[in-house]
Amino acid sequence: GPAPRRWGRRSWSLVLCSHAWASYANPMSEQVRPSVLTAWRRTHPRPGLVLDVRGPAEVKFSSLRPDGFELLVIPMNDVPDRMAELDPERPVAVWCHRGSRSQRVAQYLASNGFASVANIAGGLAAWWLERDGPHPRDSRQRLQMMMWRMRPHPAPR
Repeated sequence: GPAPRRWGRRSWSLVLCSHAWASYANPMSEQVRPSVLTAWRRTHPRPGLVLDVRGPAEVKFSSLRPDGFELLVIPMNDVPDRMAELDPERPVAVWCHRGSRSQRVAQYLASNGFASVANIAGGLAAWWLERDGPHPRDSRQRLQMMMWRMRPHPAPR
């Protein structure tokens, strides 16, 4: 018979991510894949907001603003203290690097009366895979780490 299909690393990460989000979904907040984020925004009459809940070092390393959205950066632990900066009637899509912190913030916003909240499932990592392919900075970082490990080490004394 035919040889079994070989799954690459990228295929497995998408499969695992989709299964994880299917089981983690909360009825109070939508799960929106990055590839359909623009379509989600069009279903709302008011302009959308992307709430980035990553820490300052992560935002400094890599950040982007999806077309048609305002971007607001509030680290996850600061959201309760900065709720006054958010409009509960405005559609809010929340993201982080992989999607777990943003899911918790989306649930928190929905439980505090926000009318339309979505978690960007898989976070920026899924954005890069679905919209842009593998992120060049990730590839460069892996290459730098590999080169660092291969460097000559001084002989023990």
